[in-house]
Amino acid sequence: MAHQTERPARWLATLALLPLFCAGAHAENAGSDAATASTQSPSASADCAHFYADINADLKAEVKAGCKPTEAQIGQLMNNPVANLVMFPLQNDYTRVKGGPIDNYKDVNRTQFIPTFPVKLSDDWNLINRISFPLVSEPVNKHIGGLFGDTPQQIAQDPRTASVINDPFSRTTGMGDITYVGLVAPSQTTKLSNGGALVWGVGATVMFPTASQAVLGTGKYSAGPTAVLAYLGKDWTAGVFPQQWWSFASSKKNRADVNMTNIQYFIQRKLDDAGKWHIGMSPNIAINWNAQGGGNKVNLPIGLGVNYTTTLAGIPIKYGVEVQYSVIQQSSMPGARWNYRFVILPAVPKFLL
Repeated sequence: MAHQTERPARWLATLALLPLFCAGAHAENAGSDAATASTQSPSASADCAHFYADINADLKAEVKAGCKPTEAQIGQLMNNPVANLVMFPLQNDYTRVKGGPIDNYKDVNRTQFIPTFPVKLSDDWNLINRISFPLVSEPVNKHIGGLFGDTPQQIAQDPRTASVINDPFSRTTGMGDITYVGLVAPSQTTKLSNGGALVWGVGATVMFPTASQAVLGTGKYSAGPTAVLAYLGKDWTAGVFPQQWWSFASSKKNRADVNMTNIQYFIQRKLDDAGKWHIGMSPNIAINWNAQGGGNKVNLPIGLGVNYTTTLAGIPIKYGVEVQYSVIQQSSMPGARWNYRFVILPAVPKFLL
């Protein structure tokens, strides 16, 4: 019995961290949810010519002046992570996990619906609201969640322990923790001399313990700061979107404190003159500051993917696929190795509503 007690206790210490270590591959997609769509500009009148010459033009002012924005300008607006856009991204991450007690690859799937909507605070400032609703499927026996925080003796006496020992990697599927991001951002971009623009925003992020099974979430209310900074050029788009969470309250017994950072970085290059195709990457660096052992704190992936943007009934829609590989991995804990991401993103500029 002592041997049986030691095995589930060790699995609890490692498998319980699986949702945290995979977070980098699954965190919400921010500035990278963008690619430009372009066709030939409409015949520009003399009054509209100066708008059409600027890919980062103020489209609200352009419409107010009686000019119709080009698809290239609408697409460039989608490149802006704090744009005045209503967006409905659907993102799926299929992740191959390895490390610790996982000798062979195990598969994690996470699908997120991330509605994004701006609210006008004043003529100069907007509040960008972004909510992530995740559906998660992980190779972790759901009964492990009922043993969190138990002593070895309690684990040995718990009837669920037999299920954990017999099949620790039994798949669990359900709702994950919902995350909210609020960013206060200037309503206008900062124009640069090379024709590009800078955009930024600062705010807060909150993670709620809404997981339908304990093993699919943190069991904690967590919050912290967030920010975004991006460069929007004629050919290049690049930026960074960090988030930090510290737990401040618990909804479950004996759950570990949360101290996590997620940093999405993105860089894309336009492939065609029309701006429909982009190549680049938008991975997420995951850092669990509470992980035991210095080699188990960071998972850093790189990636390569393509995005294509088109319009349907006048609504711009982006499709994207990307392959990511973690060049820095957990040394003795389970974590993401490969990640395959698919994104579909319809967006509606608010000035069209």
